[in-house]
Amino acid sequence: MVFDRFHALLGRRRRWRSGAFFCTAVLTLLTLSAAATGQTLDDTVRAALRTNPDVLIARDDRRIAEQERRQAESGYYPLLDLRGATGIEQSSTPSLRNQSGTDPVLWRNETGITLRQNLFDGFTTDGEVQRGKAREVAAGERARVSANTIALAAIEAHLEVLRNRELVRLAQDNVDSHQEIIGRARARAGLDENQPIPERSTGLGRGDTTGQIGRAHV
Repeated sequence: MVFDRFHALLGRRRRWRSGAFFCTAVLTLLTLSAAATGQTLDDTVRAALRTNPDVLIARDDRRIAEQERRQAESGYYPLLDLRGATGIEQSSTPSLRNQSGTDPVLWRNETGITLRQNLFDGFTTDGEVQRGKAREVAAGERARVSANTIALAAIEAHLEVLRNRELVRLAQDNVDSHQEIIGRARARAGLDENQPIPERSTGLGRGDTTGQIGRAHV
């Protein structure tokens, strides 16, 4: 049983590692969607914790550990069994066959109640309960670490998206400023929108430094 749990946990860890890239891509897309819709940082973190598969798996493991601990505690309580049966019964005995000549068919009803209470099992129940509590604490810690890791990744992705959006805005402002300067230069040179600006045009933001240097040496 221990080896089965170990192999199951090992297979799960491998699946987590193989799906790390997928989880990162999903988290990035989720953050981009949140930023596009104007969600706050808290909304992004909540959405990531609500949908991330690693967090969901860790929470499920914690719930499983809790149920196993409660199952182990059931060894302290009495066990009540209720049994009932009804149906047709065909009996074949020498005495019944002598009376009727054939095997008689009888209708059988059966009920029973059994109450059992464990008095001492060599501290087996105590050991199972303590082990279940330790598993529950460990699973809760793993769930907390996983939630903190995903929350930090969501915060970093959200801030990165906001930073990139601000860089795009600044770049667009820079482009608009240059277009405004070019428009003023065209108007000053008397050029329309489709005419190219000459490379050696005085007063258009570019000086003929080569000519000035040559004249200075003459």
